[in-house]
Amino acid sequence: VFVGHPDLRRILMYPEFNRVRHLVKDHKLPKDWLIYGGVDIGSGGLKGHPAAIVFVGVKPNFKEGRVFLGWRGDRINTTAGDILRKFQEMKGDMKPIAQFYDWQSKDFFTIASRVGEPFQPAEKNHDFGEGVLNVLFKNDMLKIYDSDELKKLCQELEQVRKSTMKIKAKDDFIDALRYACAKIPWDFTNLGVKLEKRLEEDKRSDRQKFYDGEKKEDNDG
Repeated sequence: VFVGHPDLRRILMYPEFNRVRHLVKDHKLPKDWLIYGGVDIGSGGLKGHPAAIVFVGVKPNFKEGRVFLGWRGDRINTTAGDILRKFQEMKGDMKPIAQFYDWQSKDFFTIASRVGEPFQPAEKNHDFGEGVLNVLFKNDMLKIYDSDELKKLCQELEQVRKSTMKIKAKDDFIDALRYACAKIPWDFTNLGVKLEKRLEEDKRSDRQKFYDGEKKEDNDG
């Protein structure tokens, strides 16, 4: 299927994603790249929406990123505690700059806080997150590693449609990716991109604070 076809571009939620351009061979990230995490808790059962976890590496100038690690809990029962343990297992000795979760899951945040795992509430504005991802893909700023698990993310990006009701949409991996990416202070300044004004101004401010060594993440949820 040629995703660039105009008819498909009108109906797909993420028409800017192109597997040929955006799926790349995995490689070790440079040591100075920043790590961000996103967690979608899902509905916990064998049916419905599975949980998903995504890790994104970002170049220090915030102009390039890689989705280098991910997981979707297909066909398994999960609790908030199960998902936290899976996240910690995947994180290993990485030290993310920030890690975002679906703040509707109070149990997940409570459990994570008790074990000292810092999470911030995700930006759940779907239009904004969708816009961020499409801008990243359109400008080839975000690439996805070619692994069996992350190919599931590619399938979601290629198939989810604007007309699909959220409750029926198979976009759990995408949700985790949106949560990881929406609050990253990407540098869109030379792209002529007009995102929602307040959020974009906040991101530029965060980026400048990071460069100034003043940025301190608020991890209290």
